[in-house]
Amino acid sequence: FPSHDNGVQCVLRVDPSTTYYVNSTAIAGGTNTTSNISLLNSYDGLSYNISEGNGAEPLTFYMNFTNVSSFGQMFVREYYLGSASHFIKVQIWDYDDNVWEDYFEFVGQDGFTIISVPVLDSSEHISGGIVKVRFYHVQNGVSSHRLYIDFVWLQNGIRLVLVLILMVML
Repeated sequence: FPSHDNGVQCVLRVDPSTTYYVNSTAIAGGTNTTSNISLLNSYDGLSYNISEGNGAEPLTFYMNFTNVSSFGQMFVREYYLGSASHFIKVQIWDYDDNVWEDYFEFVGQDGFTIISVPVLDSSEHISGGIVKVRFYHVQNGVSSHRLYIDFVWLQNGIRLVLVLILMVML
């Protein structure tokens, strides 16, 4: 590319995209049963596993992304083996307001789900290239509940959206 068709130059117009991967993690109230952070990088069915704790504040899973300049989407593939009455919030730290900002929430499921979360105010969530994301369990916990995470990505640009659509269609 570029090509010419009857004297008209055709130019491919695709914005470049960048995918940011989790750089570090921490957990409170639950137990990480895998410890391999690279499991969060690929759509491969190999999951990062967290057991929920009992009682109050049973699971808070923190993820940091580094060297982020901008992003417009967050992608998550997760499976929460829990109750339909238990909510896990997907939150991003807002450096301007110093609060965790809610972006999505999910409840107990029957299998893996891919979540695409638009983030229209990414500049409020980046400081020194760092973006902080957490999954926060709201209700009291039950130790038999599990959270399985195949991937968590931040995306700047559109390429990944198209790839995921094609992968799901195949």
